[in-house]
Amino acid sequence: MSNTITLFDLQLASGCTISPFVWATKYALKHKGFEIDIVPGGFTGILERTNGFSDRVPVIIDNGHWVKDSWQIAEYLDEKYPDRSMLLEGDSMKVLTKFIDQWLWATAIRPWFSCYILDYHDLSQPHDQPYVRESRQNLFLQGRKLEEVQAGREERLPLVPPQLQLFRDLLKDTPWLGGQKPNYADYRALAVFLWVGSVAPTPPRRTRPPSRHAHAIWFAGDRRTGGRVGGRMSLELYHGGPGANSLKVLLTMAEKGIDYVDHKLDLHNFEQHSPEFVKINPRGQVPALVHDGKVITESTVICEYLDAIFPDQVPLRPKDEYWRAKMRIWTKFVDEYFCWCVSTLGWEMLGKTVMRQMDEAEFEAHVAKVPTHEQQVKWRTARKGFPQEVLDEERRKIRYSVGKLEIDLSQRKWLAGDMFSLADICTYAIAVSVPRMQPDIMNDEDTPRAMEWLRDVEARPAVAKTIADAPWRQPQPARAVNA
Repeated sequence: MSNTITLFDLQLASGCTISPFVWATKYALKHKGFEIDIVPGGFTGILERTNGFSDRVPVIIDNGHWVKDSWQIAEYLDEKYPDRSMLLEGDSMKVLTKFIDQWLWATAIRPWFSCYILDYHDLSQPHDQPYVRESRQNLFLQGRKLEEVQAGREERLPLVPPQLQLFRDLLKDTPWLGGQKPNYADYRALAVFLWVGSVAPTPPRRTRPPSRHAHAIWFAGDRRTGGRVGGRMSLELYHGGPGANSLKVLLTMAEKGIDYVDHKLDLHNFEQHSPEFVKINPRGQVPALVHDGKVITESTVICEYLDAIFPDQVPLRPKDEYWRAKMRIWTKFVDEYFCWCVSTLGWEMLGKTVMRQMDEAEFEAHVAKVPTHEQQVKWRTARKGFPQEVLDEERRKIRYSVGKLEIDLSQRKWLAGDMFSLADICTYAIAVSVPRMQPDIMNDEDTPRAMEWLRDVEARPAVAKTIADAPWRQPQPARAVNA
């Protein structure tokens, strides 16, 4: 039996999914663990694409069996595959999901529909636009012109977010509408925000509502760099904030101006070891990038991957093959040498401030959730404390690494020639903590060029914004230690 299900999509000219029903079905299929074979298409020609089965989408084909209507698809998936995580557990959840769905349609989609109806038309595929205009004006707008209905939206848009306060309040008390894990209610709700993100050139809200949980922000449509969710590429980034390996990818995203769905995990509350995230990265480590449903891990690999698929947005790899090789020599050195010695001292600090404050039962409960044996060993070593000879050796390696950095930077402004590159991003993400952790090793007197380079990196607007925009964990700008 195939693990791939065919899904008939509804797309704008950009390739973005425009139907909230299709969005909900995409997430339902992924929830059940299926790969999705997308059949693209716009508003017209649906009956022909589905061989006469339906004039509306979503439609799926599962091993030759055709199903239409998003709600019927969800029920079919639960009935056909009850051994996989359920979408709708019991009749009460079905009732609750329908209530939330209808409430969000009345509260959000209907007012937003009038605010973005002309954009909805303009973003449609050119051959679909006459149908979109005629059908929407006649079926939904009582003959009024799209331009007339959308006019004055600046006054109407601010009225919608306050109406969603009930939804925000609900997500303060639970990580998901489904309780401790997402279900179909979450996907129906998320589909509303993905729909508006697909068509909204003017943001539906000006400020980001506070939330104690990353997933609640996700439902509110949180997107770094101000771009739309649901463009031709769907990018989601899971990270632990602006530090170490996560910082590499955050800086790459920021420098290149890449739009993505932001998933910030609270590492101190061990969200990286949650069953939901371990499904994405079985090692339980951040960062992880999800691109159109495909998962890429390992921070430096992600950075190169992003630069490859967005080659025209601020290139971060030298075109000259010699300097590209020098860039990779530095990123390899960071990953295989520099990062590890800095990491050991970080784990020692974590052991003192967090792990040794737990009682044995609490600590072992956390360790039991760590998905890899080698990480469990590291946790237990950090709790006990690394031997002094190990710490001394790691400090020696840090001194060597900073010395190497000082030598290279004495010959040029950036690590891979004349351009700021991934060599600078990946090295900075690790080196930025050294003046604070080991001020006797990296400071203005002993390593003036390396310190100047830190400040040059932090002077870049994308870097400054990235390290300043997360109050729960702020790397402070590099300062003169011996001034």
